[in-house]
Amino acid sequence: MKHWPLVHSDHLDLEAFSLDDSGSFIEVVEPGVAYACLLAEGGLVATRAAGEPLDISPQRPVIVVEPGTYTFTATGRCAGMRGTLHLLLNTPFARRASEI
Repeated sequence: MKHWPLVHSDHLDLEAFSLDDSGSFIEVVEPGVAYACLLAEGGLVATRAAGEPLDISPQRPVIVVEPGTYTFTATGRCAGMRGTLHLLLNTPFARRASEI
């Protein structure tokens, strides 16, 4: 897999990636974190122990909020973006958001 970091902050990590056919990678989704994967081309299948496989395509992006370890396997050459959003907001930010 090739990847290019795009954004890295306290609440968001985002990168572009490409993966060859049958290539795979593992993501561990922690509590309070959302994982998103959006493809520009190709396809992936996300699997988790004792869970239903999730098909990911350019027409079907995925956002995972259920904690666990996921394996993503390419069903062909693919490229897209993936990232995590840390949902547990710190108190000052949450207070500012509620004031709006």
